[in-house]
Amino acid sequence: ELSYGGDWVGDDVKTGGAAGGDSFYTPSGKRNVSGAYVQDKLTWDWLEVIAGLRYDSYILKNDTHDISGDGLSPRVTVGVSPFESAGLAGLQFYGTYAEGYRSPSITETLISGNHPAGVSFPFLPNPNLRPETGKTTEFGVNYKQNDIFEAGDALRLKAAYFNNDVDDYIDGVTQS
Repeated sequence: ELSYGGDWVGDDVKTGGAAGGDSFYTPSGKRNVSGAYVQDKLTWDWLEVIAGLRYDSYILKNDTHDISGDGLSPRVTVGVSPFESAGLAGLQFYGTYAEGYRSPSITETLISGNHPAGVSFPFLPNPNLRPETGKTTEFGVNYKQNDIFEAGDALRLKAAYFNNDVDDYIDGVTQS
């Protein structure tokens, strides 16, 4: 079962003047983010394999900065259903490995100025901000049964352990 697709998002922020807001708190700039993916699902009697690949890219710029990047993110899931007895049919053990990519936003990269209310502290632009990249592992068990008490009902249970390891995590940091 092959699936594929893509997406594109464009931000075009222009600030200044009474109608456009205050550029002191919201930076002007343009950002284009695009991605494409392909995924295939292969199923046999007791084995299911889902493999996919996603490509992401971004361009972020304003009057003083021109930043871009891209990343390739693989994903694979293997599911094993070894039991055929009536009580355990529908039991599946699975494992997943996946990578992810998130580009920085205009505000995360280009904002500068002082916080607008309360305690005054500065926002500093970070044009060297890199995209987040992550690696995820997940292991678990699925159980599904249909028509247990009456026709058309369904029972779905899932237990999982997962670990996300994110590099270059984008977060606001207060400096004193």
